[in-house]
Amino acid sequence: MRSWNNPTSRVFLAGHGADRGADQFFYVILAWAAAHSGSALSFGLIMTVGTLSRAVVTVFGGAVADRAGVVEAAIWSLAARVVLMLAFGWVLTASPLSSWALTGVALAFGFADGVHLPAMESAGTLVVDREHLRSFQGVLSWINKTATAAATPIAAVLIGWQGASAAAVTGAAVLGLALVSVVALHRRGLRSPARVDGQLLEMVRAGFSYALGRPQLATLLALFAIVNGLTLAPLVTGVALTGRDNNWSAGQYGLGYVGFFVGSLIGAGFIAVGRRYVAHGLRWSLMFVLGGCVGLAGMAVAGAPLIVCGFAALMGAFFGAGAALMMGDIKTETPPEYMGRVMSMVTMSIAGLQPVGYALYGWLAGVTSVATAGVTTAVTLAVAAAIVFVSPVARRRQVAPA
Repeated sequence: MRSWNNPTSRVFLAGHGADRGADQFFYVILAWAAAHSGSALSFGLIMTVGTLSRAVVTVFGGAVADRAGVVEAAIWSLAARVVLMLAFGWVLTASPLSSWALTGVALAFGFADGVHLPAMESAGTLVVDREHLRSFQGVLSWINKTATAAATPIAAVLIGWQGASAAAVTGAAVLGLALVSVVALHRRGLRSPARVDGQLLEMVRAGFSYALGRPQLATLLALFAIVNGLTLAPLVTGVALTGRDNNWSAGQYGLGYVGFFVGSLIGAGFIAVGRRYVAHGLRWSLMFVLGGCVGLAGMAVAGAPLIVCGFAALMGAFFGAGAALMMGDIKTETPPEYMGRVMSMVTMSIAGLQPVGYALYGWLAGVTSVATAGVTTAVTLAVAAAIVFVSPVARRRQVAPA
């Protein structure tokens, strides 16, 4: 029985954390370089190209991983990311910075990400037994959140201290550690499931057909997409607007975000260590979503920084636990031969719905108020979760595919 606390999983967790941290390194450095390369228009173009190329390639990235083998795809995409990060460092030595060169780097990195993200997530399902995937996902989420949060200030400090080019080289070295960890596991016997043959378009269609034809999996994917798509805007935009309306200082702005981050770590940690208390994935996920909605509504109506921080921590704890549990259950519900394509759907759902969530929240806050927009979002999520909670899908016992 391989639980998440075994040598193989610990090596993978270290590599995955390095991978997520380096990914954040890249986008922090890219944002800095884009801001110093020309006009606001060129900044928007560079950042949009990077995110859009990743979203487009992700449609096919999971199918590529399933066909090539998820472990092999993770290795080759990691190697490509190391090379691209080094190339990025070379581009950053130019003076003045070329917006076209930065656009090319962003485009290439997005292409590599489109294959890498579903491949790396899928490879993680092979290092533990399937009954331990939920607790493993809790640990993975905890490490990824910590690595991403730590990478942002470290990258900023390196840019100011040694320059953007040196920061990019450091990011390449961190990616190299991730590559070494996956290669080492591969040499020690970590192997992909049987590869799937077929045309990419047909494989993508088959992946969607499989997911939509399984009510439990389809519900988990939809719930995960909605929660991730609709809750980020009330946090990022809502806290900023609340602070503006209440004349907060710069330090007080950060309290809401710190509260959410700490809460999300607690929530993911509970899924990692509290496996014995979580008896049924989907219904527990829905209860966590309902708890998060309470925090979201409270954060929306509060005006004092410490109260906003407390409600944000509550929101982060429940949504963090729910997101980790849903992702673990999605992986548990998915057979190995479809894993890459289902992980692509997860990535696409986040990339596709978050801009919609920002647009809806911004429009609603503009025509009503910040408090009304936040409470409306919370009530909408709570009603959707309650409907699913009493549905036949939520009552079905969860059985992992062979």
